[in-house]
Amino acid sequence: MNTAEIIRRRLANQHLAGNPLSTPLEVVVAQGAVQSQDFYGGLWGLAVRLPAGWTESAVEAWFADGRILRTHILRPTWHFVAAADMRWMLMLSAPRVHAINGHMYRQTGVDTVTQKRAMKIFQRSLEGGRQLIRKELAAALEAGGVPIGSGQPASIRLAYIVMFAELEGLLTSGPRRGKQFTYTLLDERAPARGRLPARNDALAELARRYFGARGPATAQDFAWWSGLTQADCRAGARAAGLHSAELDGKTYWWSEALPPAKSARGAWLLPNFDEYGIGFADRSHTEPASYKDFWAGGALMLPHFYAINGRTAGMWKRELRKDEVYITLQSPFGGDAKADAKALKSSIKRYGEFLGLKPVVSSLD
Repeated sequence: MNTAEIIRRRLANQHLAGNPLSTPLEVVVAQGAVQSQDFYGGLWGLAVRLPAGWTESAVEAWFADGRILRTHILRPTWHFVAAADMRWMLMLSAPRVHAINGHMYRQTGVDTVTQKRAMKIFQRSLEGGRQLIRKELAAALEAGGVPIGSGQPASIRLAYIVMFAELEGLLTSGPRRGKQFTYTLLDERAPARGRLPARNDALAELARRYFGARGPATAQDFAWWSGLTQADCRAGARAAGLHSAELDGKTYWWSEALPPAKSARGAWLLPNFDEYGIGFADRSHTEPASYKDFWAGGALMLPHFYAINGRTAGMWKRELRKDEVYITLQSPFGGDAKADAKALKSSIKRYGEFLGLKPVVSSLD
């Protein structure tokens, strides 16, 4: 086991190299969960693992009809997750995320009384298939005796009340209303089917999904991604029937369901929270050390990045115009963005087709 093999296996397991998957739902199921804090970036992150020809609207349709949900379920942040996987993943992750959120619950006054009252208001306001945007949820809470207030403190308080209800399995995403996200009842959007698995079985399944899509990776990587304890993550890896090897004093786990990519050669335009980057605590195998400066410190929005031959080589940003998307490449890690643009030509062309816009490329180098 060495870095070159890690990269080739990850490229294959991430479906960036080799055979693509068939549908957005297959991508989400294979990954376990896909970070979607940046919704539009998340859609592209699904499409890049599918055959060419998928458009942004076609991918979003799988979210709009509820086959893919978007909710707070890991760490905590927004993730795409398959409707069928929602409840058993919440069983694993919700207690941990509640514990992580405990300080903010106290700081924003989201105490037990508020939580119970808000849950009843949400149930009453949304039953019958209703879908409400955030300001409508806030109005319902105010009318029901849960004050929200105004300004930034109110926005944060509302966010943690809503997140609590998501983690409790009451709320989930509905289709967008224009550009606004709606919420609806999970039991109506994705009715429960069958009993939940035993916790140990669920833990082993989450490990199979994580390492099957991101391996070779460590238990520390799995703990970062899932928010679970390292003890749980090691137990899950051992129970999942995975292969393992030692490198630099660390144990790496992976599935051999797919062979490693024959070569790491290739270039990929990837979104900011793509699982090829965000899915690992230790990104040293695929990122230059200086890239940490761009994501350390809990930044809300990371820069989009591109990978060449399996390693992060630069960053990119987009500007949407009427018929064009302007893509600016930047390579601050000693590379050549103009040369990178040539390597990325196919991926950039595909991104333009995904948006239905002509791509125009420039460089900051």
